[in-house]
Amino acid sequence: MIRRLLLFVMIFSVGITFVNPGSIEKVGEPIQVSPEEEFFMAPKWSPDGKFLSVTKSKYNGIYLISLVDNSITTITGELGAGYGYQWSKDGKYIVARVSKYQGRYRYSALKVYEIPSGRVQQISDYVASVPGVPMWSPDGSFVYLSFTDKLRIYPVESIAKATGTQPGEIIYVKKDKIYQYNFKNKAESELISLQDEIAHGKKEVRVINLTVSPDYRKISFEVIGGPLYTMVLEDKALFEIGQGYRPCWSPDGNYIVYMVTEDDGHRYTASDIFISSWDGVDKFQITNTPNKLEMNPSWSP
Repeated sequence: MIRRLLLFVMIFSVGITFVNPGSIEKVGEPIQVSPEEEFFMAPKWSPDGKFLSVTKSKYNGIYLISLVDNSITTITGELGAGYGYQWSKDGKYIVARVSKYQGRYRYSALKVYEIPSGRVQQISDYVASVPGVPMWSPDGSFVYLSFTDKLRIYPVESIAKATGTQPGEIIYVKKDKIYQYNFKNKAESELISLQDEIAHGKKEVRVINLTVSPDYRKISFEVIGGPLYTMVLEDKALFEIGQGYRPCWSPDGNYIVYMVTEDDGHRYTASDIFISSWDGVDKFQITNTPNKLEMNPSWSP
C-alpha cells in the first residue's frame, strides 16, 4: 500500500505583547489557506501580507496563494525554483535559482520574476553549477550569492535604473566564513572567526541558513551539527540560541521564529515551531502537535 502525504499551508496567529515584557499570547486558531489535494511546502509571506508564496515537492516551482480569495497563481514551474528563492523588500520581485536538463546534465541560472505581471528577467547564464543561494541587496538594485567561493553580484537592470540609493553593506557566507562587504569603502571583512568562536574542538565549522534582520542590524545562522546563533553586527556580539533550524526574523528584528525537528536518520519524526528573542533570553513554543510536522516558519509583515 502506498501512503500519500498531503501537505497544506496553515496560518498560526500569535501576538507578542509588551504589557508584560517577553510574553506571548495566542490570538487565533490556525487557518487553512490551501486545498488539501495540493502538495505545497516552505511558505513565505509576501512583504505586503497579501500572498503566501509556496513551492511543491523537490522544491519545484513557485506559486502564490492569495489570502483574499485563496486563489493560486503559478509564478513558475521550473525545477528547483522553490529552494532559497527570495522576495524583494518592496514585494515587486522574486529572485530564484532555476534548473533545466540538457540530456543527462543539469544546468542552473538566476531569474527575477516581476509580481504580479509575471515578466521574467534572466540575470545569469545557464551553467553546470550556480553555487550558493540568491539574496537581495539592501537597496534592492542587485542580487548576490551567499554560500559560495567568492562574492558574485548580478545587477537587476529595471530596478537599478529606478533607484538612486546606495546598497551600503551586504552580509554573505564565503568558504564557510561570514563576511561583510562595504560598498562605500569597497572593503571586505570577516565578521567573525567561526573556528575561534564556535568550533568547540571541531576541525571544520559549516554555516547554513544565514538570514539578515529587516533592519540589517543582526544576523542569525545555523552551524551544521551545532546550535542556532544570532549576532549583533555593530559590536559582533554572538548569542547561542540552542537547537533550531530555518530561522526567520520578525519585522522589527527583535525575535526569530524557527523549527525544532527530530528524525530517525531517514525522515522527520517530529517538528514544532518556536520563537526566541534575539538574544535567546525569552523562548516560547507555539506548536506542540505529535501527529503533525510544522516546518519552515515565516513571519507575517
